[in-house]
Amino acid sequence: MVSLRYHVVSLAAVLMALAAGVVLGAGPLANAVDTAVGSGPTASGTPRAASATALSQLQAAAYDDAVTAAVGRRVVRGTLVGQRVVLVVAPGTPAAVVTDVSTLVRAAGAELSGQVLLAATWTDPAQSTVLAGITQQLAPQSTKTGTGSPASAAASALAASILTTKPAQLGQSSDPATALLAALVQGGFVTLKGDPSQASSLAVLLGPAAAAAA
Repeated sequence: MVSLRYHVVSLAAVLMALAAGVVLGAGPLANAVDTAVGSGPTASGTPRAASATALSQLQAAAYDDAVTAAVGRRVVRGTLVGQRVVLVVAPGTPAAVVTDVSTLVRAAGAELSGQVLLAATWTDPAQSTVLAGITQQLAPQSTKTGTGSPASAAASALAASILTTKPAQLGQSSDPATALLAALVQGGFVTLKGDPSQASSLAVLLGPAAAAAA
């Protein structure tokens, strides 16, 4: 559950990074690559033009990352003042991504309540019955139930435990939320950092690029 504001801020940073990469790629970066690589085949027989293209792409990506890191904090500054944010981290997410997002969340003025680290068992079909039993028994009353899969029901229960739409409940822990999170930890489905049971207004789901489709 990522806010529209988060998408807009991220998009702005990416666009500026891409713009810088295009300028560098069309100017000094391209000249440097041409000078260093030249033309003709390499010693391994690979055409130098292909090597230059690959090198140019790597250099542009590095510049994009550097620009994004440099301007990210300024771009998001003050955009999440008064908000509490919790991170939900899927298995395989690079630690650097979690660190960078945490830094940007704080730079935006939000308070980071904690992290919910999902274990591989969360999506293991062999563990779905156990996960469903925990979430059905301990899900907060605000959980939206439906005809979805056990995984979606578990996700709804988790969301209801760590998020709230009521300002008065921000930063407050409830017994149902605490009980559900404790059971998920005991069952080996999640690991907690900080205190995500203190209700947040926004959640950011992080995962590896390979898991985007899932």
